Amino acid sequence: MRYLVTGLTVALVVAVLWGPDSLANAQTECASQGAVSASETALAADCEVLLSARDSLEGKARLNWSAGTPIEDWEGISVGGAPLRVVGIRIGNRGLTGTIPSELGNLSGLAELSLLENELSGPIPGELGGLANLTRLL
Repeated sequence: MRYLVTGLTVALVVAVLWGPDSLANAQTECASQGAVSASETALAADCEVLLSARDSLEGKARLNWSAGTPIEDWEGISVGGAPLRVVGIRIGNRGLTGTIPSELGNLSGLAELSLLENELSGPIPGELGGLANLTRLL
């Protein structure tokens, strides 16, 4: 029950920040442009989190994360589980110069986060501490 309440809380916070129309559009952008199947709602939500985090991470570098590219083809992204979720982010040694976005704390299926050999700045977001499946942080 705790996870249901947490997920609902995250959805409500996103709805308040973006507004209901923006939330509906955001949840369908990845599905409508082909990054994920429309039936993969959990993966579509993860896709949107990654798209919103991309600019913060990149800094001067570039990742190929795009709603028009299948998420399985995104640099450093691993998908798995049932329902499908983002389970791994391995984007070490990519020349990233941004910051670690707190939005990554919304990836509840994330088991591995590897950001080694980049020039990221700022603190490690406290939201990452809430990732129950995270077993590897590099």
